[in-house]
Amino acid sequence: MYIRRSNILGDTLKEFAKHSQEKLFFRIEFVKEPGVDQGGLKKEWLNLLSKDLFGPRSGLFKLSPNGRTLHPNPFAFIQPSANSIYRLAGNLAAIAIKDKIAIDVNFSKSFLKLVLGIMPNLNDLEDIDPELKQSLKWMLDNEVEALYQPFTYEIDAFGKRLGQELKEGGEDIIVDELNKGEYVELMQLTKTYREVASYIEKFKEGFFEIMPEELVEIFSPSELEILISGKSEIDVEDLKKHTKLRELNKDDIIVKWFWEIVENMDQDTLANLLFFITGSSKVPHGGFKEMPITLKKGTFDTSTLPVAHTCFLEVEIP
Repeated sequence: MYIRRSNILGDTLKEFAKHSQEKLFFRIEFVKEPGVDQGGLKKEWLNLLSKDLFGPRSGLFKLSPNGRTLHPNPFAFIQPSANSIYRLAGNLAAIAIKDKIAIDVNFSKSFLKLVLGIMPNLNDLEDIDPELKQSLKWMLDNEVEALYQPFTYEIDAFGKRLGQELKEGGEDIIVDELNKGEYVELMQLTKTYREVASYIEKFKEGFFEIMPEELVEIFSPSELEILISGKSEIDVEDLKKHTKLRELNKDDIIVKWFWEIVENMDQDTLANLLFFITGSSKVPHGGFKEMPITLKKGTFDTSTLPVAHTCFLEVEIP
């Protein structure tokens, strides 16, 4: 494929449209640059293209409040070629896996789940809209009749607040103790999936055009992220050095047990632990000094499991 550095995204779209049957096997040649692609040019193209696709200028993905993960932008339709570009993004992620070329992108948990055909849950909303997640959780734990909340929500469309129904006739349905579970489920599903469903489906079309679905569906979301983005070596001593404690101290037995378990983990398990706590299985450049996690004292109920808050890089230990 002949690509101009000045128009990597546009040229790639055109070349893929012309050579749709050759997406599995191709070489890259940058226009007016001598060189034979033995893998290096393709890797360079892949990383440059990923910056264009997933960077803020494309408008296709939004950076999550946690500052690390990306989720499709509900307003990506302002980009005239949005559907084609999302399909290309799926191609790109699949090529990265097939050719074992890690790209510098971290998707939200809900996006990774949806690629795998797994529907998100309320906890997955945290790295998209943590405030909404907390509000919905509050509704589940408290009486709601006094809110007089209909089955509607608002979106900010270029400075205008527009009301949307969560279900047919939602304006006339008030949330109560009997239906609040349905309201919460519809809200989280709308924010994680419904608002961006068409873009996710285009991404999946491109992704599974190259990667056989049956080979991918066996992976967990954290494993899929590692396949796409690569896996950083996790230094447990660096993690310990920069971990903060809340309502705990280093001599507490629960803290000692935590580190005893972590120190015996292999890299795959450490990556899964990091994904659970931070929403990403990779360590940023500069180590955990740039991304310190927090261990917090959790409930006194020892029958419960640890709870992670990815937006705050925090895990509560019972």
